[in-house]
Amino acid sequence: MRAPRLATGVALILLSALAPAGAAAQGWVSEIRSLPSSPTTLDRVQIAVTVIGCVTVDWPPKVSASTIRIDLAAWQCPAGIPFTEYDLPFVVGPLAAGTYTLAVYMQGNPAQSSPGNVVAWPVFTVTQGTPAPALLLDQGRFAVTVTIQDPRTAASANAIASSDLSGYFSFFDPSNVELTVKVLDGRPVNGHFWIFVASMTDVGFTMAVEDTTTHAVRTYVSPPSTNRNFIDVNAF
Repeated sequence: MRAPRLATGVALILLSALAPAGAAAQGWVSEIRSLPSSPTTLDRVQIAVTVIGCVTVDWPPKVSASTIRIDLAAWQCPAGIPFTEYDLPFVVGPLAAGTYTLAVYMQGNPAQSSPGNVVAWPVFTVTQGTPAPALLLDQGRFAVTVTIQDPRTAASANAIASSDLSGYFSFFDPSNVELTVKVLDGRPVNGHFWIFVASMTDVGFTMAVEDTTTHAVRTYVSPPSTNRNFIDVNAF
């Protein structure tokens, strides 16, 4: 089984190592992968080490200021145990910005290593109470815009931040809340970011939420003369 791809640590690394010497050693590394390939300081990094044979693991990975180290050991497979390939999953981070070396050790000896960069995610200043064309949520990772689509009104949607993770939109008067939106990081639960939209209007609208790291967009549409709320726990 291959490790799943992340939404955006350490560069993707291919690593091949020879089987350890000695009759008792019957396990070795065939590949290692880490995702996302270009992580930021907001991301947890998933690492999959593909091994063949019988391998034990020293959990968890050892993370220092510049190194992510995974220690493995090969051992003699018991009789009747299939000599198969399988993945060992690891999760590290979020990590501080900088250059890291991802290294896998077998029997205490370095198999192979590769450097990668963790990029600092730009920090956006949230100006509370000031109308803007878009909400920038979660330190600017998500850009939320609303378009009015209702023949009864020529109102425009103005975004107003209330915190780094939430805000609201007004259509007519900045003091009158029409829509609220909140984003939560639900990846520890189901691997996705969650979007919550609460509507207090029957004016038709389309809300677009863009993940600015991947440019994926989710849209939520409420037709004119209806009132619709949205809970999306599989957004990104």
